[in-house]
Amino acid sequence: MGFGSDLQGRKSHEVLLKVQDSEIKLLEILKRFVSARADADKQYANNLSKMLQQATKGDIYDQMEFQDCCSVFQAFQTQLAKTDSFVQLVRTNAETLSSRVLDHLTYLISEKKKARHSYLEQRNSLDLQMSKHQEEVQKNKTEYSRLMDRLKVDRAKYQDAQSKGKGKVEDFKSKYVRTMSRVHQMHNDYVLAMQQANSFQETNLHLLLPATLDCHQAVQLLYIRHIKLVMQDVAQLTDFSQEPFQEVSRGITQALDSIPTKDYWTSFIDKYRSEALEPIQFEFDSNLMDDYTGCLKAAELELDDFTFETLRHRRTRVEEDLQTSKSWVELHQKSLKDMDADSSELEKRLAEKPSADTMRELVEQGKQAEVTKKELQEKEASIKALEELLELLSRPLNQLGDAAPPSAFLAAENGDMGVDSKSTLSTSSSRDGDIGGGSGSSGGGGGSGGGRSKMKMPSMNFFKKSERTVSVKVDGSGGGGGGDEGVSELRVKTPNGSRQQVHSYERTDPPKLGMSPNGPDRTSMAAMREKGKMLTDNLSVGSGRIEDEEWFHGVLPREEVQRLLAEDGAYLVRESKNRKTNETQYVLSVYWEGHKHFIIQQTEDLGWRFEKDSYPTIQELIRQQHASGQPVTKKSQAILKRAVPREDWELLNDHIHLEMKIGNGNFGEVYKGLYVPKNMVVAVKTCKDTLSEDQRKKFLMEGRILKQYNHPNIVSFIGIAAQRQPVMIVMEFVPGGALLGFLRTQGKQQTRRQLTQMCVDAASGMAYLEERGCIHRDLAARNCLVGDSNVIKISDFGMSREEEEYTVSEGMKQIPIKWTAPEALNFGKYTSLCDVWSYGILMWEIFSGGQQPYTGMTNAQARQNVEDGYRLPSSHQTPEPVYKLMLRCWEYEPEKRPHFKELFENLRDIVRRV
Repeated sequence: MGFGSDLQGRKSHEVLLKVQDSEIKLLEILKRFVSARADADKQYANNLSKMLQQATKGDIYDQMEFQDCCSVFQAFQTQLAKTDSFVQLVRTNAETLSSRVLDHLTYLISEKKKARHSYLEQRNSLDLQMSKHQEEVQKNKTEYSRLMDRLKVDRAKYQDAQSKGKGKVEDFKSKYVRTMSRVHQMHNDYVLAMQQANSFQETNLHLLLPATLDCHQAVQLLYIRHIKLVMQDVAQLTDFSQEPFQEVSRGITQALDSIPTKDYWTSFIDKYRSEALEPIQFEFDSNLMDDYTGCLKAAELELDDFTFETLRHRRTRVEEDLQTSKSWVELHQKSLKDMDADSSELEKRLAEKPSADTMRELVEQGKQAEVTKKELQEKEASIKALEELLELLSRPLNQLGDAAPPSAFLAAENGDMGVDSKSTLSTSSSRDGDIGGGSGSSGGGGGSGGGRSKMKMPSMNFFKKSERTVSVKVDGSGGGGGGDEGVSELRVKTPNGSRQQVHSYERTDPPKLGMSPNGPDRTSMAAMREKGKMLTDNLSVGSGRIEDEEWFHGVLPREEVQRLLAEDGAYLVRESKNRKTNETQYVLSVYWEGHKHFIIQQTEDLGWRFEKDSYPTIQELIRQQHASGQPVTKKSQAILKRAVPREDWELLNDHIHLEMKIGNGNFGEVYKGLYVPKNMVVAVKTCKDTLSEDQRKKFLMEGRILKQYNHPNIVSFIGIAAQRQPVMIVMEFVPGGALLGFLRTQGKQQTRRQLTQMCVDAASGMAYLEERGCIHRDLAARNCLVGDSNVIKISDFGMSREEEEYTVSEGMKQIPIKWTAPEALNFGKYTSLCDVWSYGILMWEIFSGGQQPYTGMTNAQARQNVEDGYRLPSSHQTPEPVYKLMLRCWEYEPEKRPHFKELFENLRDIVRRV
């Protein structure tokens, strides 16, 4: 019995959200109750009576439906009733109530809200993924149907042209072949989409959704235990030795003791139980193939010369994802064991001496363990889905072995016209060996032996302009060992004879990557660099993709592109999206008496054009337009003179290999990865492709600011990869992670000198930024990184501005109130001296072990207290000269604060004396 098995339905989901809202309201009422109780004890029975009236006016009575199944509500009602007997009581322990208990309640309310938000986000994410799979299946089905209709039309035109001997037979045949290729690709996409939908459906209903619900139940139970301890704390602090008061206290204690901590949800689950969700079955629609004659089979992958490369690369990607996922699971299983051991130790401490502080640690530890369990279940479900997908992909490829993939066109022709494909295929040997069993240079024997082999297909009508030549150099271990061991090479001369494509790849298993809890160990870093070397060696040459053209700048926003176009005739091509249909489109951007942008139109025969002739590829269209010297359009008269190549910081997405997720940003996820050309371990911020154009501009602003800075205490910028989605900002990988996490885990082990040196590093980086007119606006421990030898690096420039004074115009949303200077909060004006205020908070964080500033205060309370002259107190580890600098940073008048250069010099002197 539990959430995962009994509360999967939508009705149960809504009740779960409702009970969480009720518990949050309960905690807020309880917080008001305790706060008022402390005041009432100071102001005698008069104010205590008012407190009771205020508490009984709360919204708790709107949630009475949960009283019969949630004992926390019953206990609180009992506590209110018994407290009425304290009307004549004089204040006791008021100071303790207003500090320790309120701090715990503030923490609980915040954590309960986060837990509700997290649960809703996870549930919505699972529903959204299921919806995406359904939409993907339906989209592929619709496109499949459309292409099948197109195939029938093109086939009829081609056969009609053949029978009548029309002059454009080759054109009709070319269109027919292109459409057939798209049908075969779409067939596989449809099959794979169904497989992925069914796999996700199964894992979602049996693993992901139950794991999410069970994780939520376990975390909520920890909060209930914490609530119980806090309420017991309140009861003890208001206990008195007189018998009447002891009676009241005993009544409250009994009510609290009735709160179960092991089977708390039993009655709730029994009352709101719902049926488990039924799976949706995804089946191949065989009606799509009613009029089809060819080699495609319903619900089976098709392996032919149209799909061979796609399936092979898809299998490689799945194998790499599978290996990465298994490494991740192995690492986190060990981490989970450590968490369980820590939780056991905390349980012992709690049994020996109940304490809200120990319970708080147990809640945090238990919550992290439950989240890790859920993530492990999700990852294991992902591994299962990947294994099933790998099996589906490997089956046809393994059956094919080393043989060449069959010709889809010849198979279709055989089915339509009864042609014997054997009569149209001949082989000729070369000096290096034969495909079918020639001799190699050594090792003897035939088979698919070593050396270089060539297979030539006669021109026929299909290959009228040029013949299609395939040469394969394979491993020599199978007999005839004349080839390079372990290396395969595929050369293809395309049907239009325009260029040669060369793909070479090394047959090797990907290295297994390990990761220590504090960052990559030497073994994993070496493995990553070895993998980077392998990927560098395997980069395809001359693939003919538009991404490989130097004048193609990917999905850079229009404003970024216009920075690169400064003289008449300068041009480049970028990718954009139609705002109405959200479809991908390619845009030619030209500077000709101002910036002009032309959508490159796709014609019915799948060609590309502006106003005149169409060409098979955008590359040919651009080259022809440049060479002709003719205007792009009559109206614009814009002429292409000079292609603007990508700058050094514009990286290719193919050069960035994402290894593992290490965090979340405002616009997407953050990964540890590899910059392949330089074999460099990097940190990669990704931008969700669902973001608006304005959000993508804000995302790229951080990269634009970072790329002009070079300082040892500022995270280094490597480049922006925007050739396609997702857009990525690539920076140096800082192994120590965020300073805030470092302080909370290792801050107490650092000496005063080491902590002061961290302040020196941060001041050095900020002095560099101040000299260059950059306002950071979000300086805090969470936005600093810890490098080698604990060197601090300033990071996260998402809110930064390159101006001496910046005025906020979009309101105060997402402003870090407790780190922000009063003048910025009051008037929205930012200068570098506002960063100095934030730097003072950063120093306080460093010496307090990463504590939250203004603990126990809301943002509004902290802001008002600062206005009234309150400043954060010094921690016991803070040297006196350092605290004096903090106070100078927190001067109310900005002009009285020191600049960063002065702070750096003073702190450097303090380090020598500490």
